Amino acid sequence: MPAFDQGLHRLYVPSESGVVTVFDEQARALVLKASGTLADNAHTVAVDQATHRVYFPLQDVNGHPVLRVEDAIR
Repeated sequence: MPAFDQGLHRLYVPSESGVVTVFDEQARALVLKASGTLADNAHTVAVDQATHRVYFPLQDVNGHPVLRVEDAIR
């Protein structure tokens, strides 16, 4: 499920394959900012609107659940 950072006008789109794609909203259009592999099954993302931190709950990293926390890319 994607998440939108309203303050940075940024859309985070995760996927089952582990690829996360980031778009910036510019002039009512989405512009590719970055894309890369985060982890297998990184298909859920949440954004803290105050800090702009991005949260990825991962079900299985070396046999354990992990919450990966990333600062917003600038």
